[in-house]
Amino acid sequence: MIKRTITISSPVHLSLENRQLVITNKETEERQTLPLAEVGLLILEHPRVTTTLRMLQYCMEVGCIVVVCDEFHIPSGYLYPLEGHSIQGERTREQVAASIPTKKSIWKQLVKSKILNQAAVLKARGIEEHQRLLNLADEVRSGDPDNREGIAARIYWSALLGEDFIRGRDGAPPNALFNYAYAILRASVTRSIIASGLSPKLGVQHQNKYNPFPLSDDVMEPYRPFADLAVMELVDSGELSITKESRAHLRTLLAQDTLISKLKRPLFIAISITTSSLARVYSGGAKVVALPEIP
Repeated sequence: MIKRTITISSPVHLSLENRQLVITNKETEERQTLPLAEVGLLILEHPRVTTTLRMLQYCMEVGCIVVVCDEFHIPSGYLYPLEGHSIQGERTREQVAASIPTKKSIWKQLVKSKILNQAAVLKARGIEEHQRLLNLADEVRSGDPDNREGIAARIYWSALLGEDFIRGRDGAPPNALFNYAYAILRASVTRSIIASGLSPKLGVQHQNKYNPFPLSDDVMEPYRPFADLAVMELVDSGELSITKESRAHLRTLLAQDTLISKLKRPLFIAISITTSSLARVYSGGAKVVALPEIP
């Protein structure tokens, strides 16, 4: 089942009643209800949103990630369950015990998939440099010691948005749109990692001590180009900043068609397939991570 993404962008009070999320408008007292178990991401954007502890507790019970946004509507924090799988302890031990060759193999697969999807983005937009990325993808070795990921990134961003564009959190427009899309993607990946019994704190390649979710950043790499496509649709329409309309458009990202394991699936489902296969690699039950392709 595809989990829903619910965004709260008005002054409301959130509570729980008969396992239903109750949304009460603070100004009109109008009430709306929906099954909380169907929600994968609950995004809180308005500064006057209030909630009950029981509602937050039930979010954790059903695996719903609560995303808290700052005054610019950019996600600034997550609330997620500490336990998401019946054998989480065993899965965590498998992550810790994973050999260096296993981690290098996983990273190679993630990087190659990312570059191939970046090439697909450029090809879809009629940009000839996509062939250069295809060549780089073929050159990725175990652990990517030659930094083919970084070389591909420089080619990709220059081809996509021009030589003057610098991708960064605090960069010029449309960087804010990329930040928002990646934050939504990261929250969904984190949710799926936990549901698969893995710990998002134990990364394959990302190891920054200040990063609380390094595995999330690893796993989302092949999915970033899907977010890029959604952002570029806005750029093509002349939208370069965060607005109510642009946020609504980017929240549809998780329903985007994705090709994975030779089947077309919504991106939300594809992520869960990827994390489940990653857990099997860690356990020794598989060697290949199921990764997405842009159809």
